[in-house]
Amino acid sequence: MMQDAPPKIVMVQDEPRHHQVFHQGAVRILDVQITPGDVTLYHTHDTAILYVPISVSPTDTQILGQEWLGVKPTDRSRFEGQVVAPDPSYAPRALTHRVKNVGDRLFRLIAITNGSAGTSRTSGGPPGTAVLSSHWYAAANLEVGAGAASEWHTASMPTVIVAPTGGQVSVEDAKAARTLIEKPGSWSYVSRGDRYRVVNEGQVPVAVVIVETNQP
Repeated sequence: MMQDAPPKIVMVQDEPRHHQVFHQGAVRILDVQITPGDVTLYHTHDTAILYVPISVSPTDTQILGQEWLGVKPTDRSRFEGQVVAPDPSYAPRALTHRVKNVGDRLFRLIAITNGSAGTSRTSGGPPGTAVLSSHWYAAANLEVGAGAASEWHTASMPTVIVAPTGGQVSVEDAKAARTLIEKPGSWSYVSRGDRYRVVNEGQVPVAVVIVETNQP
């Protein structure tokens, strides 16, 4: 009697639905997109990760060697209503699982991994209203009025700026170069020590999520 072949296992950044769109040093940015009914490959997490929800849907999870959790299409997504959703548990202990979108809409997150040892911070953080301060990340929600710009800020850690809902918004550096992040899920990376501000060129207020990856 033939035995079933072992499942294919990949690192999270190599999983086809976890599109890696950026990698520099300890930081990876993944554009996670799982369509309704689709199932990821088994993939391994071994670093801290933080998610910025873009389009949420209930998802079921199966840890390697275990049964599915049993999430139903009518269940509420654990990401619903959250500005950011961190999961540092993978850093001290790697985990392999797969995920299925059991809902009826696209499941999309911008995931930011921090492969460093992290660091404890007693002060500082990104501009805006703080939504997270931990060993691995500091995150804030920044709202910029119509036709306005935020104050200049110097990134104390490698920083990712995400536009969850899009808008006519850009990230400007000290050399007046601008990076548009106008579509839902678009993002911009700012290196440690660089100065930046967020510019809203539209006619309605816009909010962005600013995530600093704490590193030694």
